[in-house]
Amino acid sequence: MFEFCLHEDIFDGEWLVIAFYLLWQSYEFLFEGTRNPPIEKQRVNWEEHRHNLIQRGHFHRSYRMSPASFDILVGILGTTLVINPTKSYARSKAGPIIPEIRLHCLMRYLAGGSYLDICTLVSIPHSTFYYILWKTCDAINDCPQLEFSLPCTEAELNEASAGFEGISCEGIMRGCIGAIDGWLCPIQSPPTSVVGNVKTYFSGHYQRHGFNIQAIVDHLGRFLYIAVAAPGSQPDINAFNRTCLHSILSQLPLGFFILGDNAYKPSEYLVPIFGGADRLNVDHDNCNFFMSQCRIRVEMAFGMMVNRFGVLRSPL
Repeated sequence: MFEFCLHEDIFDGEWLVIAFYLLWQSYEFLFEGTRNPPIEKQRVNWEEHRHNLIQRGHFHRSYRMSPASFDILVGILGTTLVINPTKSYARSKAGPIIPEIRLHCLMRYLAGGSYLDICTLVSIPHSTFYYILWKTCDAINDCPQLEFSLPCTEAELNEASAGFEGISCEGIMRGCIGAIDGWLCPIQSPPTSVVGNVKTYFSGHYQRHGFNIQAIVDHLGRFLYIAVAAPGSQPDINAFNRTCLHSILSQLPLGFFILGDNAYKPSEYLVPIFGGADRLNVDHDNCNFFMSQCRIRVEMAFGMMVNRFGVLRSPL
């Protein structure tokens, strides 16, 4: 090639080809063998992994649910998480990622596991892990069987009311179908290019950025309604007004209501406890005692949620 360049006449346009060839040869010489080769590894054997966790008593701690509940969830989501095996083998010799592995990735991450450990166990790159994470979240959010639902029929309302009546002292609390409260979901400081006014997401009370989450639970602490309602600086009443709860709760028959703290405005369908100077009244204080027996369920639900899903303990 060099002898050709020295002894033959070369057109100006061919110098570009020669320069590119020399650059390519230099790159191959300098960086040969430095790029990591693709790794094709067999996926983890789910049945064997599941059996080992059950034997050691670690399944519930790892996935925050029993093996039976995990299998039920896989059965509900299975059709939406199954992918074409032919296309999977065309992309990777390791084959398709089965629904159990996809749900494993999500539940371990929500439990507080590191994405590095999860990727190492199931032999997937981190980009694939995050793709699986969001796809599985979307499948859960879009599943009709897993939707939150407030009681609406007469039978559901009576059942919900009986639940709170059963946990109140001498069954005095009748007609309560839920307890509402707000919770600050911690987040990292959002960029101005995304939210515009960053200060609205900073909660002065908790001294951190976050979202105001509005939720309603039943007497067992099960969520009936939940919404990312407002930036963290907004009080509960403002966050409540930004949800669709007004229109939903206004449809309740007379005599049924939900309980809240004194941050909410009283109405026919929302009964807050007494606050401020009103608490000094003996009758009001007695009323607060009985209402707090039921309202505390929403506080317990938030605590159980954060303790169960470790990802919520750190800013998202």
